[in-house]
Amino acid sequence: SAIDSRLSWWYLRTYLMDTVLVKVDRASMAFGVECRSPLLDVDLVELVFDFRDRGVLKKFPGKKLLAKVIQNNGYALPKAGKKHGMGVPIIRLLRTVLREEFENLTKQELIQSQGIFNIESVEELKRNVMVGRKEVRKEAWGLLVFQAWMQKYANTNGHN
Repeated sequence: SAIDSRLSWWYLRTYLMDTVLVKVDRASMAFGVECRSPLLDVDLVELVFDFRDRGVLKKFPGKKLLAKVIQNNGYALPKAGKKHGMGVPIIRLLRTVLREEFENLTKQELIQSQGIFNIESVEELKRNVMVGRKEVRKEAWGLLVFQAWMQKYANTNGHN
């Protein structure tokens, strides 16, 4: 349908191209590795969109069509391993490498002098970080980045 086509274009043009592929490119370049995305060949992408429009993908959802094509061409597929994303271990970083920075930027005196955050909530967040609770990673990272920004640009407590 037209909506599916627009959503697919949006996904390819924004999230995939501007987010995922940028991360892959930066990570591979950082280690001097040349990385290719052969499944993003223009002709192949257009073929898949055509398959979707003709209902072929309903019979072979997900990566099953690709697996079928590979197997039909005489290749054996390896057994799938456990998948995981390329997430950043934020809580581990805040407890180790960034610990001093995190503690300095979330000191009670600083938080109170700013008058922005509830001090009890910040202290609870810090405790959760230090015991390794991963579910607070977004809040903790957001707080760290905001506080670093405040220190650099808002000139809080007299420092630049």
